[in-house]
Amino acid sequence: MLFINSRGYILSKILLENLYTPEINGVTIHTFEPGFKMDESHHHQAVEVISVLHGSSYMIINDQLIRMKKNECLIIFPNIDHRFFLGEKDSCRIMNIHFNTG
Repeated sequence: MLFINSRGYILSKILLENLYTPEINGVTIHTFEPGFKMDESHHHQAVEVISVLHGSSYMIINDQLIRMKKNECLIIFPNIDHRFFLGEKDSCRIMNIHFNTG
């Protein structure tokens, strides 16, 4: 897991250093209402990049609570359990990108 503030710079640096051009498996934009909760943890076989476009939200990863705000980004590597939720007064719009890993 890597938490970054400057999406483009750090992600580009990782890709260039590894000379790896991943294949995008899917891109979605989600808008969530206050109090939204993902009840159960889940994981993916892909690398997942979550970027907050508006508002704020929370992730629980390996029993660690992480607050994400506008213009922040989180990279979650394959097979890492995670769960997403919003505060009772928070709304949020995120962009979610999954990359194939193999």
